[in-house]
Amino acid sequence: MASILKYIEEQASEKSIWILVDPDKDKRHLDDLVMKANSTPIIKLFLIGGSFIFIENIDEVVLYIKSRTKLPVVLFPGSASHLSKEVDALLLLSVISSRNPQMLIGDHVNAAPKIKELSLEAIPTSYILISGGVDTAVEYMTQSKPIPSESYNIAAATALAGQQLGHKLTYLEAGSGAKSNVSTEMVSVVKRTTNLPLIVGGGIRSADTCDKVFKAGADIIVLGNILEEDSNFIALLQEI
Repeated sequence: MASILKYIEEQASEKSIWILVDPDKDKRHLDDLVMKANSTPIIKLFLIGGSFIFIENIDEVVLYIKSRTKLPVVLFPGSASHLSKEVDALLLLSVISSRNPQMLIGDHVNAAPKIKELSLEAIPTSYILISGGVDTAVEYMTQSKPIPSESYNIAAATALAGQQLGHKLTYLEAGSGAKSNVSTEMVSVVKRTTNLPLIVGGGIRSADTCDKVFKAGADIIVLGNILEEDSNFIALLQEI
């Protein structure tokens, strides 16, 4: 497949949904999920990853999905050890809302030789944690304190710094299981401040919320838990 970054940038002019698949979770729903995704134009990509991956070989999950879809499959690594030669690309996440050096550069140094060896397309991504009203696994695993949900200017300045550092995507993350999603006000402020494709994930559990987040300025919304619980939710996305 051609450059995934180029594909993402081209899709940024439209509303895009990405589906996040956690390899640790039950896979019995995947066939139905992928089938429905294939027939839903707003769904543009599969993300593979989680905060803590127990399985020894992510490749099996990646290949399983790729055998059933022509959509890109992109790695969303929780650490330097979460790599796969089978993905189309990986989001090279830098948790720039953090002050934990491991999440800012340490893991990247450890992973760099393997990424080169596997010839993976690495897409530098500003990963910004936003408080979703509850402690999340990603906060615990990254040892990072999220930006308060109403600190719009801090989030915008952080995203702008990521852009100035040369990152290609901005990802606002409330975290899996968040009580509340990233607010439309914060999405709007960050979008006005930067000009990178803007991804928003965590705590989004209705088509109405998706619509509002898109209207606020998000280019891409990531859905995970809601689709694991009910793949029929995909049908509601047709109305956005």
